[in-house]
Amino acid sequence: MLILRIAFWIAVVAVLLPSAPSMSSSDGTAQAASGAPAGDAEVFDASAAVDMAMNTGSDVLSFCERNDAVCDTVAAGGSHVANQLIYYTGEAVSWAAQALIDARSAETGAPGVSPAAPVTPAEVTADVPAPIPSQGA
Repeated sequence: MLILRIAFWIAVVAVLLPSAPSMSSSDGTAQAASGAPAGDAEVFDASAAVDMAMNTGSDVLSFCERNDAVCDTVAAGGSHVANQLIYYTGEAVSWAAQALIDARSAETGAPGVSPAAPVTPAEVTADVPAPIPSQGA
């Protein structure tokens, strides 16, 4: 996928760059920057390129209408990958949280608190500073 993105942005930059200037050769005829005679150079038609891109886009968008079985298989595979990603991301976050709890308990010398242990309101508010009283109204 990365290669397709890179190719897309290179194509966008190449289309947006100005055309190469014509150069005069020693015999006075105009030549393109590549050295080929300018009269024989093929002219780039931007509207034709846009039309081809739109046709290609509509062809890609109608792929699933023509190939139902392929799209169903890809959807099932994508669902499996998404479920795996969600599960293992949760496992990684849980592992990181437990490692942080263990590291903090090692620094303070207090026993570690397991994530399943109930937390009392006194433990939650123990580190909260007292509110600053407002001055005169």
